[in-house]
Amino acid sequence: MGDLSKPFKTINVAKDSGLPATKATRRAVHPEYSADGTEVWISLWGGKTDQSAIVVYDDKTLALKR
Repeated sequence: MGDLSKPFKTINVAKDSGLPATKATRRAVHPEYSADGTEVWISLWGGKTDQSAIVVYDDKTLALKR
């Protein structure tokens, strides 16, 4: 486990997705890790009418990858 005395970092998944403000940007349904554990994938679900997205971050730095 990491050092819990460090301040937490907030990521804005909705902004990073590049989607317009719709229901999808409020529905980050769940994070998943890549098979090798180096990436975190967060799904934004738009339902039947809005566009959906998967936002990918680097696991160690939380830098946006795509």
